[in-house]
Amino acid sequence: GKLKEWAKRPLPDVPMHVLHGHTSPVTAVAASAELDMAASASSDGTVLLHRMTKGRLMRSFSHSCSVDHLLLTRHGELLAHGAADNVLSLSDVNGWPIRKVSAGDMPATRLALSPDHTLLF
Repeated sequence: GKLKEWAKRPLPDVPMHVLHGHTSPVTAVAASAELDMAASASSDGTVLLHRMTKGRLMRSFSHSCSVDHLLLTRHGELLAHGAADNVLSLSDVNGWPIRKVSAGDMPATRLALSPDHTLLF
């Protein structure tokens, strides 16, 4: 099958793209082939969105503190969680805020979506 043929191909010696833009250490990365997007976050709270096929920076926005977890949904929503403020932020990939929720005293150590992208764990 195609998966086996792909798996047999050697990996390239150099990356397709090097994504630039962060001035602080990168703390989280999420990617979606469906959306052709890669999201990265840094310890200064900056979140960057890049086009994967071209490596081009699309937009930048910020969280109130260091972002430790990122998720991209197939609907074009970005979930970001900051460990210091324990707030889960949901925005669209254009940076428009959709919702913020406090995790209270239960810090999130991981984020995951259900297969149909309707539940957050």
